[in-house]
Amino acid sequence: MNFEQGAMESGAHIVLPNNPELVEKLEEKLAEYEQRRDRSFKAPEEPEQMDVLCKIAVLSALLKEGSVNTELIENELMERYKTGFNKEIFRNACGVIKGYAERAGEGLVGGTGL
Repeated sequence: MNFEQGAMESGAHIVLPNNPELVEKLEEKLAEYEQRRDRSFKAPEEPEQMDVLCKIAVLSALLKEGSVNTELIENELMERYKTGFNKEIFRNACGVIKGYAERAGEGLVGGTGL
């Protein structure tokens, strides 16, 4: 897992960068996350799996829509995973995706980077 300094607050927005090279890297990162999800036999409530599921939800919405309201995604994931959903992991995942979108991952600690 990556760690962003200070997890994002609920309702924050993340905007897709206006940089085709960075967008391409974000698309590659989404493919990496999807591979991790598909290779794992862990239950969704396991922290590592929840981390990947949250990052996929946020990043795929960002790439599809151009911007995301994290509160809407948080609500969708809470409904889908019920008690398995972890708000802290979700907010950290949002911070990581925001770090990738705004700073190409500069300032993130851990993980595989872009």
